Amino acid sequence: MNELSKYLKELRKTKEKSIRKAAEEAKISHTYLSTLEKGYDPRTNNVRKPTPEILRKLSYYYDVPFIKLMDLAGYTQQEHNELSLIEAFGESTPFGLAHPPKKKQLDLYSILVMNADVYYKETLFNEKDKAFLLDFLERTFSKEKKE
Repeated sequence: MNELSKYLKELRKTKEKSIRKAAEEAKISHTYLSTLEKGYDPRTNNVRKPTPEILRKLSYYYDVPFIKLMDLAGYTQQEHNELSLIEAFGESTPFGLAHPPKKKQLDLYSILVMNADVYYKETLFNEKDKAFLLDFLERTFSKEKKE
């Protein structure tokens, strides 16, 4: 059992839900949720790595930061600690623009710590999401500076 599977099982137990009920409410199949909680598919013994889409559904249902589930699933711990945004979120041009507007300089730290609503697409980040992102960014970029 990996960290993600332990965490998902703990979240479901905290909600006092059966696998069937939790899966129904999260809008995924109960057999898939069961394999995620085990960490592998018992029919094939293959490790289960949920897609970002499934992780988003689970983050909504359990009310936990999406980025935390992404981290536990290994999407943010790839070679050299780089996040593959295309693998994690799919290929798309932000806002569907063929020609993006002129570049602006934005300080991500300032955005995450300011008293403001911060969104990714249509998803509002809560304070736990922001704190987790800041922690992830600190871990990632503090390593780069040391090397």
